[in-house]
Amino acid sequence: MNRILILLCLFVFLEGCSSKPEKKRSLEQKLTDFSVGMFPNYKNQWFDAEGINKVLDRKGATQKHMFFDPQPELDTVTKEINFIITTPVDSAVHYNLDIVSGLTYKGHRYCSQTDVWQVYDKPIDFPPYTQGIIPRVLDKLGKPQTILVFGEEGFYAGRIYHNTRRVKIVGGIVEQYCEMGHCTGANSWQTRLILVAIDSNDKRLAGVETIDQLKKFYDWDYVKAFRENGIGRNIVASSSFPAYRFGAPVRPRAAVNYIKRQAKTFTSKDLYKMRNSCHSLYDFIWEHIGKLPEKGNLKLSRRAIFKMRKKIETLKKDFKKKKRKYSKHKKYDFVNNFKTILESFGDHYQTCTDYVKPSNVNLGFRRHWFFTYFTAVMKLYQMGHYYNCKNMAWYYNPIDHKGVYLNDPAEKIVNCTNRQLNKGFSYAIPYLSTLKRSGSDYYRFIDYDNGAGGTHNKIYSWVRVQPQRIKCDKSLLEIYKNKKMEKGEFIFPSDIKWSPIGRPERKPKPKAKESADSKSK
Repeated sequence: MNRILILLCLFVFLEGCSSKPEKKRSLEQKLTDFSVGMFPNYKNQWFDAEGINKVLDRKGATQKHMFFDPQPELDTVTKEINFIITTPVDSAVHYNLDIVSGLTYKGHRYCSQTDVWQVYDKPIDFPPYTQGIIPRVLDKLGKPQTILVFGEEGFYAGRIYHNTRRVKIVGGIVEQYCEMGHCTGANSWQTRLILVAIDSNDKRLAGVETIDQLKKFYDWDYVKAFRENGIGRNIVASSSFPAYRFGAPVRPRAAVNYIKRQAKTFTSKDLYKMRNSCHSLYDFIWEHIGKLPEKGNLKLSRRAIFKMRKKIETLKKDFKKKKRKYSKHKKYDFVNNFKTILESFGDHYQTCTDYVKPSNVNLGFRRHWFFTYFTAVMKLYQMGHYYNCKNMAWYYNPIDHKGVYLNDPAEKIVNCTNRQLNKGFSYAIPYLSTLKRSGSDYYRFIDYDNGAGGTHNKIYSWVRVQPQRIKCDKSLLEIYKNKKMEKGEFIFPSDIKWSPIGRPERKPKPKAKESADSKSK
């Protein structure tokens, strides 16, 4: 009799036909179907480059890129569009998409919490919708366009799905975002549009055309509360402040027009121009900085700078209107070359590393880890920090009333020695750890996204972590409680170190001691 019951329970579990499924399932049960949709229904082209820029997956085929490879294929008549799933409905884990690697990775775990706005009086735990992104489309804040999909919960739940899925837009929501602390005034909130769609395969939602009609099928108060709490809140010491606010709904036609006219959409022509320009810039930096240990002092001439600028004109439309600094150096080494590249191509490099992979660990180990450190330094500059050679330390760069940084990063390294600048590169990782401990936004390096709930993807990329956290995040509470963290913990692999570049400074020879005879004379 017991065997029959066991077999019956196993059958019900495998078929997923339980009459009353338990909502709070374990993480292992919720994310077991990693094989579904592993073979993309789009052509893998973004990483199909030449030489060291080609990226292969574990099977030796060209690696897929879930943001650049698919097409959105927006139909303005039917309001249908392709989307990529990032976090399935009722998931125990929130997943993010890394644009550089084109893969999803684990963000944070969900847990039961109360409403930060103190409006919804019931527990808030798992997402009531499937969250995804629109391929090749960026929102107003420069992030992949978010879309919330309702319907077909039985298909989406518990699946890591890499294919595109066709859905119908029924409107949008104006979402407001508070970047840090307690935002009170209207101008302190940033706004963006998130799309709302239904899966047309769900017969229950047949005939739904607007958000108002969709609300009849869902507890919209819970949908609103989850969106305002599930991504995170601003935690300052022991106090919590709202970081997200669910705004006014937008009609379907207005949402479609926004995607068509206002959002940033990458065309294939734009993508490959950008990719080729960035690859040229990476090669240029590798030649003039990364290879200095084997080449010695390498001249970085005005002509070389000019040629490089011509190659990357596509990265800046107003390139010709801006004058770039160039100063002659009597010697060409790590410090001078880095300063020149920072002044001439700093903005371009930051743009490139937001979208284009700079290296491949499988096709160049030394080059890969050089660019990993180089990118960490440039990300710190991008976030508003600078390195002071005199003190050999990183600092926050304040902004004046005109919105201009008070300290010029390039000027702060003018009198650097090779030793001091090398220290700056090696100190970048510990400084990122300090930003994490302080509750600020920071970058962390993901190699393999392993662990419970991980996607098991090879990311090998820096990903930005925003300061918002869900209140029950145990890891955050541990940080605030203990204030202890080893250098580089959770930020970067501890066994990878910065390899010093440039010729070491010669120490002055000690003066010869005077002999006793000379003293007597």
